[in-house]
Amino acid sequence: MRQWMKLVEKMMPHLPDLDMFVNHMDESRVMVPWDDINKMVAAEKQKRTTIAPSDAVQTYSGVADVEDAERYDPNWLHQDSHKFWDFVRDACPPDTTGRKVSSLPTFNDTIEFPLAPVPEYTRDGYIYNFTAAMDPCLQPHLRGMHGTFIEAISMSTTKQLMPVFGECKLPTNNELLIPSAMYLGDDERTDYSGGNFRGIPWAEKKDGLLWRGAASGARNKDDNWWHNHRHRFVQMLNGTTVAQLEAGDLSAAPSFRLPPPESDAFSIPSRQSGRLGEWVSSFSDVAFNTFICSPEERAPDGKKLKTCKHNDNFYTLANGIPFEKLYDYKYLPDVDGNSFSGRYRAFLLSTSVTLKSTIYAEWHDARLIPWVHFVPFDNSYMDIYGVMDYFLGGRDWEAERIARESARWAEKVLRKDDMLLYTWRLLLEYARVMDDKREKLGYVEDLLR
Repeated sequence: MRQWMKLVEKMMPHLPDLDMFVNHMDESRVMVPWDDINKMVAAEKQKRTTIAPSDAVQTYSGVADVEDAERYDPNWLHQDSHKFWDFVRDACPPDTTGRKVSSLPTFNDTIEFPLAPVPEYTRDGYIYNFTAAMDPCLQPHLRGMHGTFIEAISMSTTKQLMPVFGECKLPTNNELLIPSAMYLGDDERTDYSGGNFRGIPWAEKKDGLLWRGAASGARNKDDNWWHNHRHRFVQMLNGTTVAQLEAGDLSAAPSFRLPPPESDAFSIPSRQSGRLGEWVSSFSDVAFNTFICSPEERAPDGKKLKTCKHNDNFYTLANGIPFEKLYDYKYLPDVDGNSFSGRYRAFLLSTSVTLKSTIYAEWHDARLIPWVHFVPFDNSYMDIYGVMDYFLGGRDWEAERIARESARWAEKVLRKDDMLLYTWRLLLEYARVMDDKREKLGYVEDLLR
């Protein structure tokens, strides 16, 4: 909240009096059913008019009766967080596959890992429409493969449309997006700004992939952990685990399944020869540096443990890595945590390539182009092997070009000045919509000359 207040303070002299309702939880809050939104959009189209410039009002007047208004109750719903998918499906368009399925009754069963790409947003197995690739409505399998829908850390949702500002949202949510507080900080030790260091030259980097993080994303329990997306990501990028799966030991990797070697979508040489695990070990350094157990596990002296008993047979904790040392690698994957990942901006500004997978929208999405400023991969992670095979198979120059374009572009459109101007314009429009004279309020000075 301090970071957002510092941002807004800079534009306050140029804004009318207004109230901002800011969600400081990780999870999104406003999820209006699709049918309700559709009715509102239809009503707006019927009432839409164009006024003459001479009839326009150019001065904000505010809301006259705000002090006398009754306290609004958005009817926050706190139902079981493992049933969150039912909110999502109601917000999906009727013709999508996600609208047709309900939440899973339990997460004790084997994961339903898709073995074929989603045709709505992939071509030859790889993402060509990143906006659609973020949409859970097109991927009902995510109800059992992403922590948001398994058992979110916290949940407080309303189905009523109300103006709430947040730093991220699902495509089905209705929040007003503002830049993340993590992107606004100045202390390299406590935020993900990345500081001023952007990384070593490309030619000096290690030709591999590096990730460290917490086992966050959902409540990590002994009866659901293999459904969580970060647990799956770490297992899929662990060469030893992949080799065990190739050898037929399905119990070694309960979080995913390998597509058959003859799969047309991901027919890479190492998979066909049965050496996928060995190949993954040659370039991947992916591990958890801490577990977040539910319930917490403590030592006899009461000290909180970093490990979870139910994960001990599947994962080995690694030491954390200073943020700037991540840049020693060419490929930096970025996946969701409890919601969006706060590393994204720093990675885009770095001299490394960002590999991005997410179901969460942020303020800057329209400014970034997949395969130009970052490399997208699916939320199932099934295409990550093919993506790495592509770049490591003699296309280093293409990866370097993406890294260079990303940094050059981010320096132009993801600056703190850009966040300031974006938020300023957003609040000007927010103030107009909230104003009693909203239907006639607008800048028309250029039309009156």
